[in-house]
Parts: sequence; structure tokens; C-alpha cells
Amino acid sequence: MTAPLTHSPLKGAQWMVGAAICWTVMNFFVRIAAEELHPVQIAFFRCVFAVALLAPWVIKHRTGFFAPTKRKTFLLLALCQTVATLSWFIAVSLIPLVEATALSFTTPFFATILATVFLGEIVRVRRWTAIIVGFSGAMIVLQPGVQEFHWAALLVFLCAATAASYGVIVRHLSSGFSPIAIVVYNFVLMTPMTLVPALFFWETPTLYALSAVLGVAVIGTMGHICLARAWASAEVSVVAPFDYVQLVFAAAIGFAFFNERPDMWTWIGAAVIIGSAFYIARREAYLHRVHDVAVAADEPPRQPGTKP
Repeated sequence: MTAPLTHSPLKGAQWMVGAAICWTVMNFFVRIAAEELHPVQIAFFRCVFAVALLAPWVIKHRTGFFAPTKRKTFLLLALCQTVATLSWFIAVSLIPLVEATALSFTTPFFATILATVFLGEIVRVRRWTAIIVGFSGAMIVLQPGVQEFHWAALLVFLCAATAASYGVIVRHLSSGFSPIAIVVYNFVLMTPMTLVPALFFWETPTLYALSAVLGVAVIGTMGHICLARAWASAEVSVVAPFDYVQLVFAAAIGFAFFNERPDMWTWIGAAVIIGSAFYIARREAYLHRVHDVAVAADEPPRQPGTKP
């Protein structure tokens, strides 16, 4: 059950790239399933299939479907992921894949803001500047006032905010649970959470729709395992930048299957977002190294967010 945290940036990067590929393919299947089913119902079936796929692991390791400890933390994790999943599935079914993917890269900005509000972390001018620049990049992608604004873009921001919380919680749980265990408990709790809203949009799925949802579940579950392993292998700030390859895959799938052609401003805005997020990630990694050196030297460590 337990899996101690390791520090292997290379493995973490590989797992994160694997997760990025999985997310892009999963989004393709969400689009296909959304031709017949409401995205909320897709989210529910995804959880059901995911639990079924992970059941052999539970049987093999002779453990229950419910976490023996930290149940409140797992409930919070599942709630964050439920909100993120519902908001993302709805958004992906309504706006271009590249646009949704680019806006989703605002997650590090929300992570920094949440750390400031709830953890009391001190954030200095440079990181606040990076956050402002990053959100400016999001505005370049959306071009409010220039092109028609789609409300679904706001759901991507909601997804980014809850995903930031999800990442912090997963990193915390990784010290006591294996990546697969975290995914199992997460999907078990998400199943009833997604069932309630799905009942309001229920339609009997066809075999075609179920096949697409099965693809969402299989690829999405693989993505969660890759993500959990990435965060267990290295700090989130170290592996997060490798998620940006997702934009390339999203552009390719959007163009090949949905005739989506992102304009120049989408790419410029995406570059601004990625650059800002990358700076924050590198800054976080630097501060952690400074902290570790100070602890090793038995010196009073600086508070996160303070200038060296």
C-alpha cells in the first residue's frame, strides 16, 4: 500500500509525457461520446468503467475499495477531481481542443494563488508578475471583445483551479499510498459523486457511445496512473512543464479529426501561458533546493516564496 516519495526527475518527466498523451487521446474519445451523451453522463460511466478496470488490482493486493486511513483527505481529493472532470468534459465538448488545452495550462497560477491563500506561502513580485503575464496569455487566447466569447472557457479555469488542488493532495498522499491505490480510491469515491448530476441528463447509451466511453475510461485511467507516478517521482514543479507537449498532440488531433485550425493568437497566447508557467515551476524548484541545502547545513530554512 505504501510507496515512499522518490526523487527521479527523468522518470517523472517520462511519466508526465505519458500522461499528456493519455489526456489528449482521452479528449478525443470525450468528443466522440459527446455526440450522443451529455458530458456529465460520460464522466459517470468513465468512473464506473475505471473501477471495473482497477478491480483486479484490488483483488490481487487483497485490499478493500475504501482507503483504511486519511478518508477525509481522499474525499476532498475525489471532490476536487469530480469538479475538474465535469467542468473539463463539458468544456472539451464545446470549444476547440487547442484552446481548452492552452487555457488548462493556467493550473500552476491557481496552485500559487491557493498556496498563498490557504497555506500562507509568501509570494514575491516575480511570481506575481508571472501569474499576471500568464493570465494575460489566457486573454490573448480568448480575445474577449474581438471574437465571440464562449462561456465554456470559464469551465476550463474552474478545472485548472480544482486540478491544482488535486495535484497538491496527490503529492501529500503519495508518501503513504501507491499511485494505483490513490487512483482506485479516487474513482471509487467519484462514482457516486458523478452519478447524482448524471441522473438529470440520463439517456440510454448506444453501443457506439459506450465504446467511446470505454476508451475515455481506459485511456483516462492510464493517464491518472501516469500522473500519480510522475508526482511520486519528483516535485510537481519539476515535472509539470513536460505536460506542455499536450498542446502539440491536441492541435494534431483537433486538425485531423475535427477540422480545427487554431489561429495565430491562440499559439501566441499559449506560448505566453507556457512561458509564465515554466518560470513559476523553475522558481519553485529553485526555492525547494535552497530549502533542502539549508536543512542539510542545519541552517534556518527560508520560507517558500522569499528571495534567496
